[in-house]
Amino acid sequence: MERTTSAFEGPEKVLEVWFIPTKATPSLQNNQDDQKCGLRGVKKDKWERMLALVKCQILSVIGNEYLDAYLLSESSMFVYPRQVVLKTCGTTTLLNAVPELLSIARSVGLVVEDVFY
Repeated sequence: MERTTSAFEGPEKVLEVWFIPTKATPSLQNNQDDQKCGLRGVKKDKWERMLALVKCQILSVIGNEYLDAYLLSESSMFVYPRQVVLKTCGTTTLLNAVPELLSIARSVGLVVEDVFY
């Protein structure tokens, strides 16, 4: 009998973080110029730096009026104005994203409300 290699890439890991605005943060509603607010206003290069710590890359991004969905080399990330859901699998190091994610959130005036892992 011939042995085959396993296709198992490792367990799926999910990190979901909810944020609330600091008192000094303006409304998290999209403005008149259709600028994205909260975490959705974060530039792609910041997300790329965070995801490099996790050992995955952004392959594509789509969005609508509510969220931005990132297709990653090792799964996906969903970004709302005050929530991030990061799902990875394989040999990714998901928890390495936490310090950078908190820094990104602070940069847009948000602090942690809830965390699910």
